Amino acid sequence: MTTTTEGVVASAHGKANVERAPRDFRPFLTWTAAALAAGIFTVVPWLLLGTAGAMIGAGTLVGIAMVAVALRRFAIFLVLVLLVRPVLDHLKFGTETSLFELTSLLSLLFLVAGVLWLLAQREANGPAPLTVVWLITTAMAMFYLLSTATSLHPSDSLTPFVKLASWFVMFLVVRRFATTEKNLRTLLIACAACAVLPLFFAYYELITPGQGSFWEIRHGLKRLTSTFNLGNNFGRFLMLFTVSGVALASAWQVPPTTRSRVITRLGLLALPIPFYFTFTRAAWIGVAVGVLVVFVVQDRRLAPLLMVAVALLAFAVPSAPSAIQTAARPEQTEYTNDSVAWRYQYWSKVIDLTKGHEQLGIGPGSLVLEGGKEAHNEYLRAFIENGVAGLTALLALIISLFLAAVRVARDRLLTPLRRGFGAAGAGVTAAVAAAGAASNIFDSISFMWYFAVLMGVVDASLARSRAAAAPAVPSESISNEQAVGSEEEKGS
Repeated sequence: MTTTTEGVVASAHGKANVERAPRDFRPFLTWTAAALAAGIFTVVPWLLLGTAGAMIGAGTLVGIAMVAVALRRFAIFLVLVLLVRPVLDHLKFGTETSLFELTSLLSLLFLVAGVLWLLAQREANGPAPLTVVWLITTAMAMFYLLSTATSLHPSDSLTPFVKLASWFVMFLVVRRFATTEKNLRTLLIACAACAVLPLFFAYYELITPGQGSFWEIRHGLKRLTSTFNLGNNFGRFLMLFTVSGVALASAWQVPPTTRSRVITRLGLLALPIPFYFTFTRAAWIGVAVGVLVVFVVQDRRLAPLLMVAVALLAFAVPSAPSAIQTAARPEQTEYTNDSVAWRYQYWSKVIDLTKGHEQLGIGPGSLVLEGGKEAHNEYLRAFIENGVAGLTALLALIISLFLAAVRVARDRLLTPLRRGFGAAGAGVTAAVAAAGAASNIFDSISFMWYFAVLMGVVDASLARSRAAAAPAVPSESISNEQAVGSEEEKGS
């Protein structure tokens, strides 16, 4: 009876303690602090500097919030970065070479957060496996750094270096992140979702009458830009997604359900119309080459039929023959930089800029300052701005990545999703190699980040394949070797 009474008293005492427990005000304080920070970072700059100050303050607040997310949930941060990057070109303020321009700030933010995450991963899980693609990409980044240090315009070369460094870190991050199938599907969903807004605004511009803010007039041609600053950048973005979409749609187990496969293939049909109105001819060529490579890698029997289909399609489009003829007319060199003759004249002129700078070039971004225009040739620009070292690294990267992607695409030890990414990597690499002969591919970081995602997935899958193919050492043989070793020690 005494025990029961004591238990009742203890229970009542415990309930009293629960009732008297202090209320947790931490969530309230957190949201109050966030509201005060939002007010300080937006209202105060707006009162002092106007709209520009409010944008700078809001951008700073968003940057701080993204750093906090990166430190606690890096996967969410990575997805957010991939989602917002395509729409930032339309919100630009400042000059292209300024570190305080939105896309440059995002590159710098991702660079810092990515390096911190990679260091934490190395400490927790050890170093990542070495691969040929990793070695060549690292060498390319180092050559770029040396070229920046010896640039003719060091301050102007700093921003292009930060953007390429962020591309390099994106490759390293995805290489670490894409080791599991769950993370790989997260990357796939994030990359697919990032194309929704650009396509939405592109179709909005095509459907609505008149010329809105998502068009541009270049050399007398009306070109669709969507959320990008140039039609060429939008065209390269769609080139990557078209080739990758064909590769993943051809792997019939990707996505895994029938409903998701139907949605994926319907989404793929939404790409050609906006892609055509970008009038990015180099990207058109890239898609033709990339899709051909994808089908050759996945099924060699389709290659001849696809080559015939591409040839017929090129001349079935009404404006394609005239566009090809216009591009080759020498008489247009006075007022367009899209002609073949103009390119040869300009290339022969700017090649002289490398005299005395053959090893490391004149510095990233210096070609426009010295020659007045871009090279419209990625290989020539790599040689002029980064020297023999930079051009060699670029060629080695294209070749090594293509071979690695083909190997991943045909490796039956890997899942269908990884093989689909391998085919996409091979096709996009071939598209970049072809389009780079007549355009500037690497100056668009909005393209290069998603190319780095493909590179990272291919490299992670290659390392996974090697680990799966490595012969396992039987536990019995290990125990026997240990036993023999112990007997030898006793004997000695």
